[in-house]
This record gives sequence, structure tokens and C-alpha cells, in this order.
Amino acid sequence: MREFHNQFSSDLLEMLPLPFVITASSCTRDNLRKYLPKTAISLEIELAAPTNVLRFDLDFRIDGTLRRIILHVPHPPLGSSQAERTEDQWLPKLTLA
Repeated sequence: MREFHNQFSSDLLEMLPLPFVITASSCTRDNLRKYLPKTAISLEIELAAPTNVLRFDLDFRIDGTLRRIILHVPHPPLGSSQAERTEDQWLPKLTLA
């Protein structure tokens, strides 16, 4: 049943022209990445806690055009509290994965 769900989700993304997709769990991110083409590029932007890092997958078509941007936003565990942040903690550090 899980394989059916995963394949159906992948097929749905193939059919729908969604230029932006946001995921909020590592399971969803890992599953989506299984179905991305080899032309996809992953990158990460490091932030301060509790987010720590934003992960993007850029889904390129074979002809090199950008088809979709997928943002993987980690959600904090239940019961966690966010500390106040200073302005410089929000400045991102860009790294390619």
C-alpha cells in the first residue's frame, strides 16, 4: 500500500503543473527525491535554530528549463519552543548539496 501511495503521489506531481511545492516532513522529502530526474539540483540554505536549514530541490527538464521548485521546510518537534533571534541569525549561508 505504501508503494502505491508513493507512486500515486509521484504520478500526481507529473500530471499537475505545480511550479512550487512545499513539504514539511523528512519522509515526504525523501520520497519526492526518489522520483526526481537526474537533472534535478539540490541546495541548502543554513539558518539559525530551530529551522537550521532550508532544503530546495530544483526540478529541471531535460531541455534545461526549470520545471518546479520544491522547498523542504523541517517542522520543529512537538513541545519545542523557539528562542528569540537576533537579526544576524536570520542571514542565510548558501551551500550547494
